[in-house]
Amino acid sequence: MNEEISVDYGELQNASIHGLKDVYHAGDKVSFALKANENYVIPAVYLKGEVLTSDANGVYHFYLTYSHLNNCTVSIAVASAN
Repeated sequence: MNEEISVDYGELQNASIHGLKDVYHAGDKVSFALKANENYVIPAVYLKGEVLTSDANGVYHFYLTYSHLNNCTVSIAVASAN
């Protein structure tokens, strides 16, 4: 099996995401960075309901599995810094 998997992060407001490719395959490592707009913070990032944490450089990583074929949604919380 070598189906293509796309990573969906929905409509992202007040932040930007960098480093995602258009298509992945099971076993691939997904890495991406987030940058909140001025006066905003990113308090949480989730993959299928599980919390993702960034590395020391602020980059998030996870490996795709076949369970992601039908649902690979990254949820990104963005909140006002004030």
